[in-house]
Amino acid sequence: MSPGRGRCQPRRVRPDPLRGRSGAALRLTVAGPDAAPLLQVDGDVRLDGGLEVVAAGDAEPFQAGDTVALLGWAGELTGTFAAIDIALPLAPGLAWDTSALYTTGEITAVPEA
Repeated sequence: MSPGRGRCQPRRVRPDPLRGRSGAALRLTVAGPDAAPLLQVDGDVRLDGGLEVVAAGDAEPFQAGDTVALLGWAGELTGTFAAIDIALPLAPGLAWDTSALYTTGEITAVPEA
């Protein structure tokens, strides 16, 4: 599933619940930080499989504190991604913090530990 690019209208889906298939990957294309989730689900979400986050062709490197809202959901979120691959450009010395991915659906660029 490739729902779209950042800085565009988020995609809304209404399956109840949205379920990932084992071995499948959700691929999100990001152009930059954005307040709206790239994929908004009006119901429950059960995660499984992988998450691939890739940059749009013209994406600038993300800076410290930049947050990308990947997912939003109205119901209950269960499960986790089996693998997460974030291939977005970062300014030197930064890494992606995914600690909020399963609570707010966001990732944030932070200084490397």
